[in-house]
Amino acid sequence: MDTKHKTIVWVGVALVLLAGIYPPWFHGRSSYNWLFARAYGTVRVDFTRLLIEWIMIGAFSAGLYFAPVRIRPFWKKRTGAPFPQFAEPQRPAPNRAVEEGELHRLAETALDMPDKDIPGAMEDKQFGGRLSKGVQNTAKSLVEQQNWDGWRDFIAGAFEDAAEAVAKANSKTGA
Repeated sequence: MDTKHKTIVWVGVALVLLAGIYPPWFHGRSSYNWLFARAYGTVRVDFTRLLIEWIMIGAFSAGLYFAPVRIRPFWKKRTGAPFPQFAEPQRPAPNRAVEEGELHRLAETALDMPDKDIPGAMEDKQFGGRLSKGVQNTAKSLVEQQNWDGWRDFIAGAFEDAAEAVAKANSKTGA
């Protein structure tokens, strides 16, 4: 028995004992009271209700004990899809070797780009579309200031950093 099953058994035993120590009473109406409390008048333990409580505790404990799924504590983060059969199909991983070379090519293109082509390059999906929103915003502010050399250096650096990250990921995965 692993820790999960031991915990379920002991919690079930504790609940059965607690239900026995604080049972339902019947004295004209139903109520709960401690087993060793002083009783006045005609008072008896309502064994029918107590038996129903014990059966419910046992059934619930058995259900948890034999449950095929792993119970995740609420404070732990969920990983993966809750229903894998309905999960989005995974796209194949991009060819990183081609992507790395493409990023180096885009960095060279940025360094050689004429001033008049820079504003349009940010709108191009093949060029500006590969940049993160933060990089795009910084690049747009450089375009607004007409700081063309700063733009070239910044964009080329962003593509070179991305190519370096891809190369590092390739070395870790062995691709």
